[in-house]
This record gives sequence, structure tokens and C-alpha cells, in this order.
Amino acid sequence: MEKTTVLVCPMDWGLGHASRCVPVIRAFVDAGCHVVVAAGGGGRQLIEKEFGTGKGGEAAGSFQRPLFVDFPGFRVSWPGRFPLLKFILRLPSFLLHIRRERRALARLVREHGAGIVVSDNRYGLVHEGVVSVMITHQLRPSLPPVLRVMEGLVAMVVRRMVSRFDECWIPDCPGAPTAGALAGGWERLPSAVFVGRLSRFAITETNGRVNGQRESVPAGPSGEVGEGAVEKAGSNSGREQVVFGELGKYGGYRFLFVMSGPEPQRSLFEEKVREIMRGRGDRSLLVRGVPGGNIEGEGGGYLAASSGELEVVPFLDGRGLMKAMEMSELVVCRSGYSSVTDLLVAAKRAVLVPTPGQTEQEYLGRWLDGKGGFRVIKQRELTMERLMEVLEAGEAGHSRDSFGKMQAGVKDQCNDGTLLLTQVAAVIERCCSDGSRH
Repeated sequence: MEKTTVLVCPMDWGLGHASRCVPVIRAFVDAGCHVVVAAGGGGRQLIEKEFGTGKGGEAAGSFQRPLFVDFPGFRVSWPGRFPLLKFILRLPSFLLHIRRERRALARLVREHGAGIVVSDNRYGLVHEGVVSVMITHQLRPSLPPVLRVMEGLVAMVVRRMVSRFDECWIPDCPGAPTAGALAGGWERLPSAVFVGRLSRFAITETNGRVNGQRESVPAGPSGEVGEGAVEKAGSNSGREQVVFGELGKYGGYRFLFVMSGPEPQRSLFEEKVREIMRGRGDRSLLVRGVPGGNIEGEGGGYLAASSGELEVVPFLDGRGLMKAMEMSELVVCRSGYSSVTDLLVAAKRAVLVPTPGQTEQEYLGRWLDGKGGFRVIKQRELTMERLMEVLEAGEAGHSRDSFGKMQAGVKDQCNDGTLLLTQVAAVIERCCSDGSRH
């Protein structure tokens, strides 16, 4: 029987949407499907690094790599002042882009004979004759206080757009929602179904793999599993490069700083971290969140610091980031939904720094602060003193409230991929029974 072809199309606002598509891709590949990843920007680069280089469809050990095609989404920046207002002013362009995406999708479906299209927050990617799936945790987007009276209306519009899809996959846990009110109204969507937490770190108990990733996944430059070369900021005599296999060879890290999100806020966050780490003797690691970066860096390059203070890496794949978390006392990162999901699955305490003006992250910060091992600090208030207070007081990771159970273990059906695998099997069966292209 001919393989079912699946188009997976993540939004490329930052890296989170692409990151949570990694387990979805693996699930379809494991089910025997031919997967085509249609994406652009850093999101495409992230997924390419997770699956290794090589021609799409080639075997990597005992599984097939997906095919990659360029399909960039709507480009957004997140300026420092009034970012949501500026985005609202661009809504006409956004809506026009949705119409263009729909036409481009029709071409991709024809070219690749797709029977299933999985869109992560790309509302235009619906096509007749195929099974269309939307992945989203935002059915009731959070608005700033001045516009909060309109949240109900906006939620109704979002549900109407999502209802055009055959299925709506909510990457969350029924009964213990990470998204809080953001997923509100899901019960009004007959097509809505919870598929569990989608993380590159998910461990499947039945097959002993990390997120479905077999031991034959291409290794990093050192032969160790992981992607990225690390610059260990050295003395004035020059920079020393160490490959990933030597990451943390001098011991663990005090802090792990993980940058992410759209520009210019990603760069502003990085500058803030560099500023507070300047002159510190705490061995720490900075992951810049730039999949296409290099050792010379982008946008100003790296700091020159004495050996053992700050190591910098442009990007780490799933296994590399998991290893870095295990070697660190405290993670400092954005409060993006995918970042929070990774932390919960990894059972790692963290300080969350919401992107200024990004209402979703600001809401998640308020919702998660003090729960499940998280403490929240605003970007403008981020100082070494605040971080040391959290670290020394042991506030993070010691929450005893009911939300703390979300931090316990990764072998339940919400974290281990069981819900996702069940739904993947169901949508493949639906595709075949509906007579969709495959």
C-alpha cells in the first residue's frame, strides 16, 4: 500500500511552534507515513537539525527523514513599545497572507499528493480533499487590559477559524491544563482533542526512546549526540572552541540561559543576560536560540570572558538541550508555551522571563508564577541579585500546591506521547477511509 503523505507546517514566530512539531513528525514517521515539512526561517532550521542533514526520504538508521520544502509564514517582529498595537495595525497584511497561504498550500498538496495537512497556528492551511489538522493551545488569546473586554469576541473569531479544520489538537493535558485560560472554550469545538504535552524531551516508556529518537540519529561534530559547537569565552589571547561532547567538561553550570522568540526581543534578552553575567565567576551556559548561527555569532558576536565563566552556543538540538538542563542548577528562559512544556517534561525548575508586550507570555507568567517549580521575573527587573535569591532560597522547584504535580515524572500518558500516538493513528485511518489523497 502506498504511504500516506503528511504535510507538517509550523508557524515560524520564534522556535516554539517548530519545536513542538518534532514529536508530531516522529509520530507520523513511526506510523509509516511520508512526511513533508513545509516551513521557513529558524523553525525549519530547528527541525532540520533534529533530523540530521541529508536528502528527504533517506534512511537515518531505521527510519526515514522527512522531506523539507520552503514555505515561510507571516513574518512578525516584536518591538519594545506597543508591540500588540503595531501587530493589530498589520492585521490586514496578516489576513491577506492567510489567503496567499491557502493558494500556496493547494500547490503543495498537488505536488506531493498529500492526504493530511498539519498546521501549527497557520490558519490559512485548510484544503478540501485532505484531512486538515490545526495544532493550537490558544483558543482564547490573552489581550492587554485596555482590550480585555474584547477577549470573548476574539475567542469566538478564533474558534470560527479553527472550526474549518477537521481536527483541532490541543497540546495540553485534560484535567491539568498548562495553558490555563488560553485553552478556554475548547469544549465548544466538536473537533477539539487533547494530545498531551508536545516536547522534544518526551520519553516513551514502551520503546525506550527519547521523543521517538533512535540511537542512530546523526551525532554532533564530536561524535556525541547533540548539535552545535560551543564557544568557551577565553582570555584575551584568543577564543577557544570546544565541541558539544566537551560541553560542561569542567563541571556543571550555575545558570542555563535559553534565548528564544522573535526579534528584536530575542537580542534584547541576550544583551540583558550578557550584561548581568559580565565579570561573574559563575560557570554558566548561554544558548542563543539561533539555529543558523555560527561560532562568530550574529548581531554583535560573543563576549570575551575569562575561562570558566560563560560558555556560548548558537543552538542545541533536543538531546543537547536536555543534557544542558541536567547539568544546570537553574534554567532562565522565556515563558513561551513550548519552553514551559519542555521544562515540565524535563521536571526542571526555572525562572521565566516573559517577552515584554507579548500578552500570551505575560499571561502564562502570571498563571505559572510559584507553581510547578517556576518563578517569574520581568525582563527589566532581571538582575543577578534576583536570580541568586531564587537559587539560594530554593523557591523554584519546591512548590507544594496542586499545580506542582505537573512537574512530577514524564511517564504518564500526557507526557510520554500516548495521547499523540493515539490521535495520529486515528487521523491516518480517517484519511484512508475518507478516500483522501495518499
